[in-house]
Amino acid sequence: MTLSFKETYTQKILKGEKTMTRRLRKPPVKPNKTYPLRIGNRCLPGEIKIKEIYCQRLGDMKNEDLIKEGFTKFEDFKKDWIEIYRFWDENTNVWVVEFEYLPKE
Repeated sequence: MTLSFKETYTQKILKGEKTMTRRLRKPPVKPNKTYPLRIGNRCLPGEIKIKEIYCQRLGDMKNEDLIKEGFTKFEDFKKDWIEIYRFWDENTNVWVVEFEYLPKE
């Protein structure tokens, strides 16, 4: 198993600009393990190493989290979240996954 990301995140992940993701369900990954980098239905060269997984209220997101998510404006993150999940509720508990991209050597 691994995490799957939207195509629009590819360059941000490869450049190390996106190192965090939030999900409604607990993803099937474990800290300190590596997984294929999956964009949509395809795997890209390299892997992601999971650093940490924890639960957090969506509304408790900090500015540093926003940057790790690959965004500079909160409104852009919120718009993207609504596009994916079709709703926004600050009281929703989500799973936060911090990861590191490991390029293929």
